[in-house]
Amino acid sequence: MPTLVGPLGGIKYGFKLLGYVVVVVIIGGVITGIGLGISATELSLLIGSEPALAGMSQDSPDLGVVLLGAGISVTGVSVTFAGILGTLYKVIADAVYTARLNARETALSDESS
Repeated sequence: MPTLVGPLGGIKYGFKLLGYVVVVVIIGGVITGIGLGISATELSLLIGSEPALAGMSQDSPDLGVVLLGAGISVTGVSVTFAGILGTLYKVIADAVYTARLNARETALSDESS
């Protein structure tokens, strides 16, 4: 049974999807990293961080800043997750479109014969 997409078309499509996923993961990772950096800096968890930044004493972490960092991190993870789900949606939509296009061409060629 012949396939709708040839090997070269499949490879091109795969590289396009790979590029999209890499971009989404990088963007989501950067956002997540920024959020984790904000929270970790406030909690003084970074390697080599000083407990007193810019002359301010840091007896207890500022909960608002820690929550801000956590919120940014959650946003980054959400961006990554939504992007990967979007990729899945695109694969399914493209498969349905290709199948419908092929079915229509087959139906039109059957009518003309």
